[in-house]
Amino acid sequence: MYRARRYLDNFNGSDRVTQIIAIVALVLLLIIAVPYLPTPWVANGVGCIDMSSPKLSGSNQSLLARSDGASNGLILEISPDRIQIAQGQPLTFDVRFINDSMAPLTLFFVEDQYILGFTDTEDGLIFSIQSANGRALGEPPNSRARIVAPQQYAASQLRVLRPRQRCSVNITVSPNRLAAAQMGDGQYRITVVYRNRSKGVLPAVQNLTPTPIFPDQGVWTGQVQSNDMLLAVGTTPAQ
Repeated sequence: MYRARRYLDNFNGSDRVTQIIAIVALVLLLIIAVPYLPTPWVANGVGCIDMSSPKLSGSNQSLLARSDGASNGLILEISPDRIQIAQGQPLTFDVRFINDSMAPLTLFFVEDQYILGFTDTEDGLIFSIQSANGRALGEPPNSRARIVAPQQYAASQLRVLRPRQRCSVNITVSPNRLAAAQMGDGQYRITVVYRNRSKGVLPAVQNLTPTPIFPDQGVWTGQVQSNDMLLAVGTTPAQ
């Protein structure tokens, strides 16, 4: 307490220029340090659904975002990586999208649409589930509508993940969906895959409209895989 008081007296006794320099240095230190603090709100970032939508134009895009380096900068994480639930309870966890590049990434994202079970024919969030003996599990194909990225996007289907930004999606899987995926008592390994295969077709150029600079809507395409999550259903703890 005495030392803190002495530092405050020294600060108040210094000239105005020194005080301003000290304040600016402190603000810069906080800006640099805050992203590395292990707090939940920093780790999760903003909600993905709350991010802004892009301007869908063939002339309003980032050259950096169209490069291979930017496409490879998307990272996917599951948190937490170990969960135990009782039979009949819902499964809840967060999926984080992390943009590790210096370019804004336009992502195909529709809230509350995901696939419980790996498939090579759909887009969006896909959960790959394996039982303890390595058997692949999932919901029956006819139990839900097929999710495929459209050839031409509406702005409401897209979100912009800024450079070095992260966002999170809170996933809640109901007991009925877990049962449909044959996830009874036991241990499971879950991996989240995010896939998109459509860059988006530009609308036809109308009369008196400038020719677009870019050939498509510039939506991120590719496939990225998260870390594994260990899930224990029932009384057996996740190993």
